[in-house]
Amino acid sequence: ICNNRTGLNILDIGTGSGAITISLAKYLDKSHVISADISDIALEIASKNAISNNVDERIDFIKSDVFSKFDLIVSNPPYIRKADIDGLDRQVKDFEPYNALEGGEDGLDFYRKITKESKAFLKNKGILAYEVGHDQAQDVSQIMQENGFEGIYTKCDLQGFERVVIGFYNN
Repeated sequence: ICNNRTGLNILDIGTGSGAITISLAKYLDKSHVISADISDIALEIASKNAISNNVDERIDFIKSDVFSKFDLIVSNPPYIRKADIDGLDRQVKDFEPYNALEGGEDGLDFYRKITKESKAFLKNKGILAYEVGHDQAQDVSQIMQENGFEGIYTKCDLQGFERVVIGFYNN
């Protein structure tokens, strides 16, 4: 089903010896596989098998339970308003990929998406922390509040701008 597709991002849950992971990396051009298992021994064997098959650079082996949750999620997502991209300093707009800068019409698209989806991946009392644009702290705080985050607060950068927003999710 994937023979005509390239550049696939694949997750293999319960990788064991890595047979499926390695086969996918070997036979699907330019694919990248995240291979998860709860066993250190299985991950060690799978890693050795990937090296033997010359696909180790396209596989990330991680120790993880399928339904593991995180204590902390951090992000510095693209947050520049679409209309502001052209006015950015040349050092930024000419040397940073466009998709690493542009955060939608109001610059908040990724904050909305990440905040909403992070709830499924955070442990109870898990922390979500963002870097934000110099004038976005209150908007991002509001997005977090609307999504059930509590104890939301901000931290200032050296110029005194609120540049970090932190909140706790109680599920």
